Amino acid sequence: MARVADYEAFVAAANIIAAIKGDKPRTINYQAVPAILFSYPQLAMVARRRMPSPGQAHHTSYEA
Repeated sequence: MARVADYEAFVAAANIIAAIKGDKPRTINYQAVPAILFSYPQLAMVARRRMPSPGQAHHTSYEA
């Protein structure tokens, strides 16, 4: 996704400057990345993905 790549570039540049200044580097929280689905007919969804607990299987199901 272009928006994610833009933000990764911003964080990379900020981390280069932070390394020069001796500041703490930034991190990216990928749990906040939106997802999009293009379809016909047009459908839309907004959801927050939950990460599975360690040792727990990860299952994803979708309903239309």
